[in-house]
Amino acid sequence: MINWHDVPEWVMGGNDEFGVCAFVSCANQLVLLGQGVMGPGEVLNAARVIEGLNTQDRSTDKGENMEALFTYLKAQGWPSDPTLKIWDWSPIDTPDIAAAIAECGGVPAWCMLPMTEDGSDYAFDNEALFRGAAGKFAHAVCIVEDDGRDLSFVTWTRIQKVSRSWWEAYGRQAYKVQWTDIV
Repeated sequence: MINWHDVPEWVMGGNDEFGVCAFVSCANQLVLLGQGVMGPGEVLNAARVIEGLNTQDRSTDKGENMEALFTYLKAQGWPSDPTLKIWDWSPIDTPDIAAAIAECGGVPAWCMLPMTEDGSDYAFDNEALFRGAAGKFAHAVCIVEDDGRDLSFVTWTRIQKVSRSWWEAYGRQAYKVQWTDIV
């Protein structure tokens, strides 16, 4: 496994244009497991094969169901490399995230992103909590650190740190995902 501090580049995989964040969360976990960075073509092809994404038809860009994705990857493997298969996966609670990171490199998860007060950006600070902002947009991330107070996750090729209180309010589900034959 690679320490997240030592990762020089994270996977974007077309997530800046399409709703492929669940695929990207898995691809970033694979980076932590030493598999290298997948390019946008590889991630978008997986979304095409698994969910029918057509990059020329925005109506096919519906985001993902993480559990359906994990089930597919367990049965079939990653479309461009079927040897990249999930051995097992399970939903986990927040107190179990640190142990899952230690065992699996990273933790794919999803949250509902709140917006800043003026609506111009996503709000990752506690100000959103203080003003009672609702989560507006579902988004998958790969959690790379839980220090007991804050969580750090990869989103849009950067590390975002949030307080545990933020995660408790906006985090919806984290998953322990174990890949076959990856040490």
